[in-house]
Amino acid sequence: MFIRSLLLVTTVLVLGDSIGTSEEPPKVVGFGAGPPDADGDQNYFRRHLSKCPENELRCLWFNDGVTSIGQTMTFDLDRAIVRDASVAPSWGSQGSPARKLTHHQVIVVRETLASLPKADPKVSFAGALHLAFWSDGKLKILDYPVGTVPLSVRRLFDIGGIDSSVKYEK
Repeated sequence: MFIRSLLLVTTVLVLGDSIGTSEEPPKVVGFGAGPPDADGDQNYFRRHLSKCPENELRCLWFNDGVTSIGQTMTFDLDRAIVRDASVAPSWGSQGSPARKLTHHQVIVVRETLASLPKADPKVSFAGALHLAFWSDGKLKILDYPVGTVPLSVRRLFDIGGIDSSVKYEK
């Protein structure tokens, strides 16, 4: 009974390379194969970033540096939508329906991506806000420490409509 109630209350999405890109409402699909595996989870999230299509911006961060649950925000710039989800690779994911972006918001996202400051190559995977997107025909993955994310990145979260646990530079 508990599991049935949990499934009615919890919305779990199918995991894959297109986390948060569908306009469909989340679907209940059940749970994965077992308990979290930190190395496997990091590998999953690294693949998620590295498989970012040219029309998307993928944002990823972890609350409290715990890589078993990633927070994602995905902008599909061609379809002018944004989705967010909490993803636990060993179990499933939970997210919101797609939100439409205005034409102006898409332009601001593109302009923001073109002017992002340099990333910190020394930041740990668990302690970073990761941004994956295409620029000049190449996939770029920028990592910023969650404690000092550049203010320009704040625009992306404002447009995406979510509040993150990251802290911004002053």
